[in-house]
Amino acid sequence: MFYLRQPEDTIKGQMYYDLGFDDWVVEIGQTEGYQIADRRMEIWADYKEAKRKLTKSMEKIDRIYRKSTDRIPKIRA
Repeated sequence: MFYLRQPEDTIKGQMYYDLGFDDWVVEIGQTEGYQIADRRMEIWADYKEAKRKLTKSMEKIDRIYRKSTDRIPKIRA
């Protein structure tokens, strides 16, 4: 998974850095095609580690989501 970040992307683009996907964010205006291909090959070469990293980041997202949504019943009460 890569996020192709464009210069006009705002805070939504920053979110991927905040979630730990730094290595998988491609800044369009600052990246050449060969750099994207090289990074893709690194991920392919250690796919098990890439899946571990993705799982870890998705768990972080789940914790953030749960923390945020756990408040809803309290607000509605």
